[in-house]
Amino acid sequence: MKYSNNNSETADKTKGAAIGNILAIVNCIGLLGQVNDFSDWVSKIHHLELNKELFEGYKFTFDVLFGRLFDEIGRNSSLDLKEDMWLSRALFAGIPISKVPNTSEKTVLLRNIHYLANNVLLARDWEDLIRCVSVFREKVLSRFGGLSEIAVASSTYLVKNVEEALKCAAIFEIYIFLNDTRRGRPHGLPLSWYDKETPLFWESRREGQVYFKRMFKGYKYALQFIWYRLLEDDYNGSVLVSLSEAQNWTELDQFFDKIRESVITPLETKTKAQFGFDSMLLIHLPVKDILGGLIQSGPPEKRLTKKDSIDRFFFWYEIELIDASDYGFNGVASFVPVLIGSIQMRQELKSNDKINVIRLVHPPKDTSDRHDFSYGILISVGSTTGLSDYSGWLLFYDCCSDKGSTSSGYEFVERWLNRYIKEGSIDVQQIIVGKKQFLKLMKHRLISVTKQEMFRLERLTKSKNG
Repeated sequence: MKYSNNNSETADKTKGAAIGNILAIVNCIGLLGQVNDFSDWVSKIHHLELNKELFEGYKFTFDVLFGRLFDEIGRNSSLDLKEDMWLSRALFAGIPISKVPNTSEKTVLLRNIHYLANNVLLARDWEDLIRCVSVFREKVLSRFGGLSEIAVASSTYLVKNVEEALKCAAIFEIYIFLNDTRRGRPHGLPLSWYDKETPLFWESRREGQVYFKRMFKGYKYALQFIWYRLLEDDYNGSVLVSLSEAQNWTELDQFFDKIRESVITPLETKTKAQFGFDSMLLIHLPVKDILGGLIQSGPPEKRLTKKDSIDRFFFWYEIELIDASDYGFNGVASFVPVLIGSIQMRQELKSNDKINVIRLVHPPKDTSDRHDFSYGILISVGSTTGLSDYSGWLLFYDCCSDKGSTSSGYEFVERWLNRYIKEGSIDVQQIIVGKKQFLKLMKHRLISVTKQEMFRLERLTKSKNG
């Protein structure tokens, strides 16, 4: 039996917030980060030298665990950190964290972790790796170690103390996310490629298969070393001693059921816990002071391209473009009622969330000082489970100008926007972008086209049909 990801630990607030997954991953990273001990162990037990093949697979194991930590913090509420729409949408849509602004505590934490973890993954050799891991341990692991000191073991399960609970949680973590390799890679890996923008199905392509084959040797020894550290005296004589005999990902996956039978099931029986569904570690006290600088100041923000900048303004949602360039019923006359209706709906639902509006300012083509405008409104359509998001933008494209015959429409829109801004009902973002440039840069988000493009496609179709 194999498990699916369970990244949303929850707990009764009166008993404490479930933090077992986060601390388990931190513990595994700390064990793997004992680079000198790994060197001695792999030399003494396996009679291997630290070569490039081991080095790359060893770093690859860090990659998996860093990604697990990143994903778990992103989806876990136990740290009680503030997050905003930029982050929640980015996590949902799989947007690289480097494209998310430092606008919330959780974002700052994740960007700091990503920055320091990336230094480890970019280490050039073993000596450089030791230095980078040391920095990561000092700036990140030590802070989370402070959380372990205020965590408590759940009284629901038969564990003696926090240390035993942490060990059990770490065993489950590596069992599920590192030992499950049925797909020809670690189960936890897709979550770790949070900022590589890897092409879809890359792992099944030839270059992906070659890459994973190259990572295998170092990975299996790194994984076995973590088990060695976790099981301590119980390691010798266990099935884990034979883990290094696996010659490929398929053979490594064959250990999954063996570990289940010899390690996991006895541990579940002993502790009365069901791994993957129960958190043995809870936290009651505020953690912000312990995390300190990790949530106060993030690394410098990446300078985004114009395309990425606009994409971020639209929260990476699809855009329904309503071409109002002929200034008819589908322009200002439609946008304002939609805006008013959205505000009234918000009031009916007693929601505190602001309505998101975007104002596109299109500069003049010539020496005139007339600007054209497009207005967008985000239509939020979520699900009660939070697992789906069907939201998107209605963009009333090229619907008015600040000079000329449609200036009255522009003034009409702005009066309503100013009213709702003062009431605190809407949040308005403004972007200055040419009309053609916008259409070109955002074509990957547009689910409809302009009338001009529609006529062009129609003529093209007619010419092809003779």
